[in-house]
Amino acid sequence: MKKNLLSLICGLLLTSGVIAQSAEPSKRAQALTDKMKTELELRDDQVARVHSANTKMLTAFQAAGGADADGDTKKSIRDTYRADLDEVLDEAQLSKAKKMKSVLKERRQSRNTTTDSSVGS
Repeated sequence: MKKNLLSLICGLLLTSGVIAQSAEPSKRAQALTDKMKTELELRDDQVARVHSANTKMLTAFQAAGGADADGDTKKSIRDTYRADLDEVLDEAQLSKAKKMKSVLKERRQSRNTTTDSSVGS
C-alpha cells in the first residue's frame, strides 16, 4: 500500500513539473519583457512587440530541447531573436541591451569560475 501511495505521489510530482514547464515560456517571457521595459525604457508601442519576440524565442528554445538543444539550433534561435529586436529597438536601446548582455556574461563567467574552482577542492 505504501509503495502504491509513494508511486502515486511521485507520478503527481512529475506530472506537475511537466505542466509547470509547459507554462514556463510565457511566464519567463513576461518577466523578461518587464525587465527590458524598465532597463531599456521601452515605449508603450514597443512593449507588445518585445513581448512577442521574447515569447517566440523562449518557446522555440523550449521546443528545441532547451539547454540540451544543439549549438546550431540555439544559434539560429538567437539570431532570429536579435533580428526581431533590431526591428523594434532604437540605437540607444540596442546599445543598452548590449551592455546588459556583457554584464550578464561576466556574471555567468564569474559564477562558472567560482563553481569550477570549488569542484576541485
